[in-house]
Amino acid sequence: MQAGVQGPLPDNQWQIELENWHNISMAYFQESVVSRAKGPSRPDALRYLIPPNGTEQQNLCKNQASIPLLLPLQVGFSAIRHPLTLPPSPEQKVYSRAHFNFSVFWLAFTLVLGTTIIILSYTLETLVCYLQRRFRRDTYARLEWATNDTLQLQRLANEELGIGVWTGCCDAVPVTTNASEHLAVLDASDPDHPRLKAPVRTFDELLAAGAAPPVHRLDEDN
Repeated sequence: MQAGVQGPLPDNQWQIELENWHNISMAYFQESVVSRAKGPSRPDALRYLIPPNGTEQQNLCKNQASIPLLLPLQVGFSAIRHPLTLPPSPEQKVYSRAHFNFSVFWLAFTLVLGTTIIILSYTLETLVCYLQRRFRRDTYARLEWATNDTLQLQRLANEELGIGVWTGCCDAVPVTTNASEHLAVLDASDPDHPRLKAPVRTFDELLAAGAAPPVHRLDEDN
């Protein structure tokens, strides 16, 4: 409905309304069952509460129990007792939405297990590498694992071009002995086959490395 004008209704509108009525009646039936076991939510209404009479009513209360919201409770893992209506040991418990149950053991177990997995994810590779070095086991597998790392592959590419003197070639992070070393750059002369190339070195860098070309001094008379 918009601006007081009712639009067309679907052909099965009566079925939709009947389904809604049925859902409402089922929800009310569930609420009435829980309310019967839980009792009134106000303490001053206890004087109007009629205890169960007869075997059938007592069995009905015995088979169902609920946590009242405001009434005095005796809460335990084995029984939840209503002060007036419930027998000592109900077989079924209907909990209200105002209460939540959880297991401290499983909560602690989840935290400990998760923490252990996180710690192992950061330390397992280092620990296994140390044990392999210490006992000299699986040397080839350890070196291949370390060499195929991203930083080690970059080191291999630079070494093939004769760039830098490297240390830490079996560690996680290889470094050059010269902190100001220029690494390889991309050669994009062939867009279909890019590759790495040595960077262009300045005259000062060549001079410091002892690879500068000889300089001929011109005679002033010439």
